[in-house]
Amino acid sequence: PRKTLNGKGAAITVAMVAVALGFACCENLIYIFIYNGSSMERKIAVLILRSLFPVHPLAAAIQSIGVCKHDIENMKSFGVGKSILPAVLLHGSFDFALMIASFLVAVNPDNDAFEENAATVSLCVSTVVFFCGGAYFLQQSKAQIKRLDELEVSDQVGSAKGEDAEHALV
Repeated sequence: PRKTLNGKGAAITVAMVAVALGFACCENLIYIFIYNGSSMERKIAVLILRSLFPVHPLAAAIQSIGVCKHDIENMKSFGVGKSILPAVLLHGSFDFALMIASFLVAVNPDNDAFEENAATVSLCVSTVVFFCGGAYFLQQSKAQIKRLDELEVSDQVGSAKGEDAEHALV
């Protein structure tokens, strides 16, 4: 059976997300066991919070849209830069929201109320960034599915015309 273009696109997305999940798992383990010298309760809390926002798999899914545009839809002008830019912006914005809170707490070390407020604001901003990235992926994915369906139909029409011309010659 012939694979559909949407099937190929889904396979690319699944493969890229699987790799990103493996990377995120390794990064989380390194982050917890090497870079984090705090209590076990804090380590578990950090792992839970990091698992609530799977930014790496979302970034990989967003990148897969670009890979599909280049490789399946034959948009050769859609290169690596255009493929990774939305994912870099998502990941960078997410990290910035988390790191700015850490920085602000570090410059105000003896203010517990400030630390709590900074953590809450950071969590809210990173949540918004994550869901904006998810909405972007869903919108781009739906548009790509539509384009791939149209390509599939045009390929079928083109091959049917070729078969008709072949039969006319016989």
